[in-house]
Amino acid sequence: MTLDQIEAFVIVAEERGLRAASKRLHKTQPAVSTAIKNLEQELRLRLFDRDGYRVQLSEAGNAMLPQARKILAEAQSLNLHAQELSAGREARLHLVFDYLCPHKLISELLRRTHDSCGAITLDLSFEVLQGAEERLLDGDGQIAITPFWSQSERLFSQPLCNLHLEPVCIADQLDGQSRLARGLPQIVAHDSSQKALRDDFNSPLGGPVWYVSDHQVKETLIKEGHGWGYLEVSAISKLKDSGRLKLMLYEELPRRTVQLFLLRSKNKPFGPIARDVWATTQAVFADD
Repeated sequence: MTLDQIEAFVIVAEERGLRAASKRLHKTQPAVSTAIKNLEQELRLRLFDRDGYRVQLSEAGNAMLPQARKILAEAQSLNLHAQELSAGREARLHLVFDYLCPHKLISELLRRTHDSCGAITLDLSFEVLQGAEERLLDGDGQIAITPFWSQSERLFSQPLCNLHLEPVCIADQLDGQSRLARGLPQIVAHDSSQKALRDDFNSPLGGPVWYVSDHQVKETLIKEGHGWGYLEVSAISKLKDSGRLKLMLYEELPRRTVQLFLLRSKNKPFGPIARDVWATTQAVFADD
């Protein structure tokens, strides 16, 4: 029995098919099929029930899967630990933020990171909705801060805080009518991920819609009176206090709350600088 065989078993079970599993494993379908057959012969168990190209776990396969995942996770953890020990202190770190992350907290995180880590090169990326999670799953980025993720078993997560979003428009456009009756465009930021695993949060609520590339453009268009949209409360507090932006208090436009998460991959080396930034991020949000 080999780790490659165990990995093939787990991935085929997760993908529910040889084609998708072979793509994820970067192997040919015959190679994956052979690994499964050899494992079944060695275990003297039928792990999958096959129906043409479709495969599903047998009763024995269902019983074996949790232990196989545990073995695979422990092997990956050992391998990552060895890589971290051999690599030493990182010279470069890639951080990925969702555009909804409060800018003052990002600024404080970067200040503390510079103070504690010194001359390290930082790559900073900003994404919308599932984009931050997708970066990690694709191996592009060490740490992400985002309210949107699919509960992937390939990622570690740590809750940070709640973000509150409110539907707003400029005061001149608020006349007591529903925004649907006025035909005011809803400004919506496109999901920056390629797969767009989640579309319920950003779904338009009726009426005309303008799609934009990120939340900064969205916020600018709303402030200039081109439409309405949901914005993060702390980012617009001064504009609300001044009366420039008004909350749209309509039954069909409830306030929204999302939880912000700190994410990292389980399958990528996580060195001392990354660990320091992870801990610093938790401290920054705890202090706020």
